[in-house]
Amino acid sequence: MRAVLKRWLLRVLVRPGVDGRRSCLPALAYHSIDESGSPVSFPLSHFRAQIEWLASHGYQALTAREAGAALAGRARIGERAVVLTFDDGLRSVSETALPVLAEFGFAATVFCAAGYVGKVCGWDRAPGIPEMDMMSWEDIRLLADQGWEIGGHSVSHAHLPALAEAARREEIAESRRILQDRTGCSVTSFAYPFGEFDQVSADAVAEAGFSSAWTMDPIGNLPGCDLFSLGRFNCDRIQSDSPDAAELAIRTYLSGRYGWYALLTARRLRIRRRARRKQ
Repeated sequence: MRAVLKRWLLRVLVRPGVDGRRSCLPALAYHSIDESGSPVSFPLSHFRAQIEWLASHGYQALTAREAGAALAGRARIGERAVVLTFDDGLRSVSETALPVLAEFGFAATVFCAAGYVGKVCGWDRAPGIPEMDMMSWEDIRLLADQGWEIGGHSVSHAHLPALAEAARREEIAESRRILQDRTGCSVTSFAYPFGEFDQVSADAVAEAGFSSAWTMDPIGNLPGCDLFSLGRFNCDRIQSDSPDAAELAIRTYLSGRYGWYALLTARRLRIRRRARRKQ
């Protein structure tokens, strides 16, 4: 009964079709679309519910490059826009997410760990995150052919702030070079591995030729904001029990009321902008 009451309160707070922060550009982040229940997995039924809701409410799906241009004032977008992104380059993106997004005419950005293409995700992972197959170069080129943007995510999925300055610069610049050489795409967007960054990392991303970089802070992005600390809502952390709850979570985030969702569902998500750490 208590769970039903909480969900009813959220639906009262967030009426369908109402967007309470039109000046912000929100972004959603995913890793793997699968049924394993791992910390970086999101069930297909939940993913489809979110995408169906976005499409039915007139949202325009942007790539990271399109979002960066809009936030910098170089492009105009509609009142309802959302950035769709996938980190790492796991195979489920091409096998499972691509068909769903294509069904609704959406494209997205996939941030690829360039050194792991065609392998398994062998980097340092948190407990409970299994080894997963990565996409091949053919898979990545297929996404690009479908209008997806290919973005950088370092070479080895390194925790950038922990590296020496020269090493992190190489991780960032080399990831762009490899992706561009192997795909023929212009690679201009970057996502920080683990969402972690500092001033040195942000500077290195800009110097490598990227035009924007994305964190995992669940905040909206305002026109004129810092393009190298852009926020995204990590959908993997919803941990909802049904597609209906997953849909409700993004509704509260897109309306600017995610704090209510966190309070009423005891989700420990902090809505804040991470301060860049000086070294």
